[in-house]
Formats: sequence, structure tokens, C-alpha cells
Amino acid sequence: MGDGLHGPELAAGSAADRARAARDGPYGRWLNGPIWYHIGDDAIDPPPGRGEALPAHVLPHGRRVPRRPSEGRAAFAAATEITHEYLICHDDIMDGDTSRRDQPALWVRYGMAGDSMPARYQAAVSRGIKLGDTGIANGINAGDYMMAKAYEAVTSSHLSDARKAALCGTLTTTLVKTGEGQALDVNLRADAGFTVGKYFELATLKTGYYLIFGVVGSAQLAGLDEKSIAALWTLGGNVGVAFQMLDDVIDLTSGKGRLGRNGKPQLGNDIREGKPSALFAKTMEIASRKTNRGSSRYSRSGASAPPPRT
Repeated sequence: MGDGLHGPELAAGSAADRARAARDGPYGRWLNGPIWYHIGDDAIDPPPGRGEALPAHVLPHGRRVPRRPSEGRAAFAAATEITHEYLICHDDIMDGDTSRRDQPALWVRYGMAGDSMPARYQAAVSRGIKLGDTGIANGINAGDYMMAKAYEAVTSSHLSDARKAALCGTLTTTLVKTGEGQALDVNLRADAGFTVGKYFELATLKTGYYLIFGVVGSAQLAGLDEKSIAALWTLGGNVGVAFQMLDDVIDLTSGKGRLGRNGKPQLGNDIREGKPSALFAKTMEIASRKTNRGSSRYSRSGASAPPPRT
């Protein structure tokens, strides 16, 4: 499972290699290194236009998470950030998004090791993705690793066992519900029966839980009662729908940050992919009403309705 570069081999490399080894441990080249790249905080060898973005306690390595009892809350803050990064890492793969924050997505960047011109990552992707692609494998593995590290940040903290259990329960609920939402998002593409109501369900599951679980965990640490916790989950659902609607609209602009294979911003990817967005749901609802009105008009006149256009 290792990358074959650790111990004396890596220690004998360049100064940058030695610095990474000290920071990332024995599996840094293909594990912690890509994760640092993904979160946009690679101070040793930063990609163009990117520098440090996260505080020191938000790190993949459990040993770097604060251990003092007074800093137990920081452990959950780290778990929250790592979870967010894990989810978008896998989301990029599922959506086929090749860029993240104006840089190659992790699964693209770490699938190009043999490419003589890494800057042309879009061209590399355009050649086609094959079963067992190294980049996809690295992206999935890095995401799985981050998920485990999110739990480790909580379980290795100095919080009480009861609080650890509560926070792990919140994290588990978030991942389960987000997974259910992703299942809808993947499998309801171009679904003719997609409705606004189903969209609300999808957005609540896919986005609401992971947006609010950090707040829920903070409330648990503060000792809020179950009624207050339930209200926060409800708030998260509402915020999730609002956030997802805005994200759907941004897809029509260059603000989404997706680049095409020509390196230029792509607009309307969600529409082309038939993704179950708010725009798609509302369009289907309006189209359905018009179809029903047309069918009723022909029924009243005794004539046959024309066949639908294809």
C-alpha cells in the first residue's frame, strides 16, 4: 500500500522531498501530499496562485491535532474541515469535475504522473479515463483516508467518552444522509418525473447535513438540549436547499470554476449532464403543467392530442 518512497530513499532526495517527509510521514508522496494539495495548503511546493489556506490544527495527520483538554473543540473543528474536504474530493470524481479552485482536481493531478506536460491536464483527461485509472484510484483512496482521519481527530482527543460518542454519531449521521443524497443526485439525472419536491429532498440530504453538522457538533459540545439540536438539523436542511439552488444558478456563469478541455470556463455543465438541479425540476414542472393543459383541451374538443415532439 505504500508508495515505495519512504525512509532512506526519501530522506536522500531533494530539500523539498525531505521537508515533505518530515511533514507527511512515510506515505506522503501519494497520500498526505495529495491531501495537502487538495485543501490548497502546500506551503512547501505551492501550485501557482495558491498558498496557505487553513490553520495549523486542520491537518490530515492525527498527531498534529491538538491534544490538550482545553483544545478538545479544535479536534472537532479539524474533523469538520477534513470531512468537507473528503466529500468534495469524492464529489469531483462522481461529477467528473476536472478542476477545483482553478487548479486540477486531486484525481486529475495525481493521475498524470507520466504526462510530460502536467499543465495540460485537460488534454490528458480528454484522452479518456480507463478502468483502474491511477488518478481516480488516488482520489478515492485520499478521500477514504480523510474520512478515517476525521473520526480519528475526534476519538484521539481529550474529550470525554460521552462527547466523543455524540460527535461520532453526528459525523456518522452526516455521512449516511449525504450518501443518500448523492445516490439521488447520481441516479435521477434526466429523470422525466423529477419534481421540485424531490429536489428539496435531494438538496436537504446531499447538502444540508454536511453544511450544518459542524454547528450541531459545536452545540453538543456546549451542552444544548435535544430540542435545540433537532432545530439545528432542520435549519441545516433549509440552508442546504438555499445553498444548492444558488450553486445551480452559478453553474450558468463562470463562477463555478469548471474548466473545459480547452482550458476555458464551461457554463451550464449541470444542464448538459441532465443533473437534477432546481432549474431542471422547475422546467419539468412547468412542462408537465403545459402538457396536461394541452391534453385537457383536446379531450374537451373530442380530438386526439398530437404526439409529443422528440
